Order: sequence, then structure tokens, then C-alpha cells
Amino acid sequence: VRRTSPASRALMSASGQPALENAALDLEALRERSRRLLLSALDAVAAAGGGGGIRLVLDQRLSGPLGLVARPLDFRAHGVDKIYHLESGPPPQGAGPLVYFVRAEFESAQVIAAQLSCAEGSSARATLHFVPRRSLPCEKLLEEAGVYSRLVVRECHLHLLPLDKDLLSLERPCFRALYHDGDMSVLHSVASSILELEDLYGPVASLRGKGSCAQQVSRMLKQMRQPRQEAGRPAERASGPRAGGRQIGSLLLLDRVCDMVTPLLTELTYEGLLHSVFNIRPGGTRVSDLLEPSSSLLGPSPQARRDRRR
Repeated sequence: VRRTSPASRALMSASGQPALENAALDLEALRERSRRLLLSALDAVAAAGGGGGIRLVLDQRLSGPLGLVARPLDFRAHGVDKIYHLESGPPPQGAGPLVYFVRAEFESAQVIAAQLSCAEGSSARATLHFVPRRSLPCEKLLEEAGVYSRLVVRECHLHLLPLDKDLLSLERPCFRALYHDGDMSVLHSVASSILELEDLYGPVASLRGKGSCAQQVSRMLKQMRQPRQEAGRPAERASGPRAGGRQIGSLLLLDRVCDMVTPLLTELTYEGLLHSVFNIRPGGTRVSDLLEPSSSLLGPSPQARRDRRR
């Protein structure tokens, strides 16, 4: 029996991908697009050579989201030997290429810099994918640590992920990033995700918003559309939606600060209760053995911790 790492188990637990049939839009096309982006990034590393299977290191916050678009077998089929979580300490040992997929945050960049600094041999190299886009401050940190020259830095543009047939999510703590950390790059991700939807389903007929952040996203979207308009892309898309024959009629952008009360309300469903207590993220929740009786009529729990599907 092959033992799996915690990161592999996290991917497996999240790979119970939601059924997207009967959705208002063909969300399977969106999921397949994200899947191709992820797997093509792995294929590019495998094609570069180096021998051995890929040692894939994931930001722990990405294990669940990546499991929504690709299954563990997909990773193995595209050259991944083993999957690890990004943690302090030396990098995973092995002969294959070392590949990181992380959010563009200082904490992750610091751990990567420390791992490469203590890696055996000054010529050790790795490929770093920022999701969904690279960060100049993080790259500067890696450069100051003296490891940037040993990295191939790329972007993996994974934006909206389908959690259900009527729910898409960036799976990022946008509110905290905006109003606590002052990180406005989240707005760029929102605008890019809307542009991605337009590529798949055609231009949004009506776009409205309320709040300063919504206005900024609208301005960013217009700037992103301009190069496509100059290149004649609208003519290609004028015929209507491309995926599933349905188009987005209207889109409403609403700043969270315009309605701070709704998130504080208690949901009157079992799923809402689970989310309030255990935090469903993404598509599943982890229940500690502290909440399970040590002895019962059915005997002790078969494992200390288990993933429970919602």
C-alpha cells in the first residue's frame, strides 16, 4: 500500500468535485479551462526534463481549490510523483523537478527562500508558480534572499472556481486583503475573472455596481478590454456565447461594506450550521477527533482526523 502525504490526502478529500449539470451556464467549460491551465503548467515542467517525477509543493490554502478542478490521478498522469504542503524546513528530497504552487504572499516567499537556501548544492533549481498572478514584492524578497536566480517564476491564472452549479468563488480572503491588509491586487483578480467569463460565455450585456471597489473593478475591466477591442476581438465574440449557448445578461458588483449585516446572520440549514462552526473550505470541512466520543457502541473512531463531505 502506497502511503500518501497530507497534501495528497487534502487533494483527494477535495476531489469529490461538485456536479455542475443543469447550471444556468456551462460551468463544466470553466472547470475544464482551469484544469487545462493547471495541467499544462505541469506538462511544461516535465517537458523541460530533469529526470524523475515532479515534487509538487502546494500552499496549504491551494490544496482544496486545486482539488476542485483536477483529480489526484490527473496529477500523476502529468508527471507528479508526490505532493507536499509548503512548510518550514528543508525542501522535499528527490531527484525530480521541484515545483511550487503558492499564493503571492510574503509568508510563502519566505518559506521558499529558506528551503532553497538550505537545499543541497548551490545549483539546485525550482519552478515557482504564483496563483493567480505574480507579485513584485515577493520576487524582490526572493532576490534579496539570493535564491531568485535559481527559480523559474511563472503565473497560473486560476480565478473563479465552481463550488456548485450556482456558486463561483475566487477562494481567497478578499475582504481581509482589501480592508485589513490594504491589498488592492484582489480587485485585479476580480476583473480578470470577469474577463475570463466573457471569453467563455460572451460579453456581459449589462454591468452595474455599487461601492468604490466595484467602480475600480469596472474601470480595470474597461482597460483590459481595450487591447482586445483594438485587436478586433469583439468581432469574434459578437456572435454570442461560446460555451453552452447561454449568455450572462447582467452582472452586479457589490462591495461587502455596502452590506455588513448579511454575513452575520445565522443560516437556517444544516450546511449553514456546519459552515458557521467548522468552516466549509472549499466544498468540505475537517472535524477534530475531540468532537468524536472516544468510546461508543460502535467502538473507537478508526482515525484521529477525518474529512467529512458536506
